[in-house]
Amino acid sequence: MLMQYISLEVLAVTLGLPNQYLRNLVNGGHIPFLDVNGRKRFCVKRVRDALENLENNSENLKGETKCVPEN
Repeated sequence: MLMQYISLEVLAVTLGLPNQYLRNLVNGGHIPFLDVNGRKRFCVKRVRDALENLENNSENLKGETKCVPEN
């Protein structure tokens, strides 16, 4: 299967998400990219999978309760 890699700007339009939001996720190491001569390129399927994992992880954290030591 041939993977197509696109720029951040095209990714933002494709996913309907703001450039800055995606840029923050890239800088935080949350979505994968390929470095092509110093330019970041993205596979839509891999980014969607990463975003889904982020969403699932954040939902799991919402349900957790903090353990507070008893006195």
